[in-house]
Amino acid sequence: MPEEIKQYGTPLPVKEAKDDEYYIETIATFEAYRGRGIATKLLTSLLESNTHVKWSLNCDINNEAALKLYQKVGFISDGQIELYKHMYHHLIVK
Repeated sequence: MPEEIKQYGTPLPVKEAKDDEYYIETIATFEAYRGRGIATKLLTSLLESNTHVKWSLNCDINNEAALKLYQKVGFISDGQIELYKHMYHHLIVK
């Protein structure tokens, strides 16, 4: 794993990504700043600066706005996953 990307903290009790994926836990924008392209720029910068890895994240099955954002920057569906009795889209960028 590159020096600049490390695991910090305690691992989660439920596995949320596959072993070959670099997992993005959370992306959030304060409501007052939404719609300005901040999350798009953040994700695009991350993906473009680290093209040699497979990125993944989970998106709440009911969060259409987030799903649209992730698809816009290049994430594609890799199926669905149940976490803590709730369904999520599992998305990846290769």
